[in-house]
Amino acid sequence: MMNKKVVSLLVIICSILLITSCAFEKEPKEFFTSEEGHDYKKFDKSSSLDGKAFTVEDAGKYEFTVIAKMEKGNFTFKLLNESEEEIFTLEGKEINEKKTIYLEEGVYYLRPRTHNAEDGSYEIHYKKL
Repeated sequence: MMNKKVVSLLVIICSILLITSCAFEKEPKEFFTSEEGHDYKKFDKSSSLDGKAFTVEDAGKYEFTVIAKMEKGNFTFKLLNESEEEIFTLEGKEINEKKTIYLEEGVYYLRPRTHNAEDGSYEIHYKKL
């Protein structure tokens, strides 16, 4: 068995590593093409967030990853088609979901929204499979 000092030292080292890895975490790089894209934002008040439009030039399966975390309030993500009809919606205080969907050629809109939110962030990634 390990003695208490060794265990305490290991806990302290792990805590320091965790804190420093979070402190130096970089914001994701922005990139946006018809094949894959990304939308990222931190915010401090509830708002209608500007989403992005993207064009699908090659119909096929696309994977969407939505990660959102709100301190207070709620987050909604909608994928809309060119006619602004809803393709799918994800909603919650914390979201960490992947969704695979077949998209035809055309223009689509990423529509993130916050509701009574004060602090939070979201990431939306999508790519053609």
